[in-house]
Amino acid sequence: MNRNTPEWHAERRQMAREMVREEHQYRWRIARIDRMKQIYIRKGQADRVAQLERLRERVRNQYRMQEQDCRKTLGERDFERLRDRIQEHTRQTDPTYRPDRDQDMDQDRDRQSNPMENR
Repeated sequence: MNRNTPEWHAERRQMAREMVREEHQYRWRIARIDRMKQIYIRKGQADRVAQLERLRERVRNQYRMQEQDCRKTLGERDFERLRDRIQEHTRQTDPTYRPDRDQDMDQDRDRQSNPMENR
């Protein structure tokens, strides 16, 4: 698709909207899993905790795949701008915002971009 056509811009806007929606869903799912995990830790149910950890990893992998699709469509520079805007918006509007969750996501991205360093 040619750059600077209405279709090209529409596709990029749609991908950005999808990424914003996916980011929101991802944060909601991870927060819910983390809350459930704390409950099962207090109850001493290690099997449920392990099950939730596996579920959390699946949710993270699904988000990473969505993120990669967005990165391919938007390009590296625009994707980073979008990600920064999403994080800034979340910091300003989400009363349950936890900076450590962003740090976890950044660490995941670093591990993903440098897989040889983790061996």
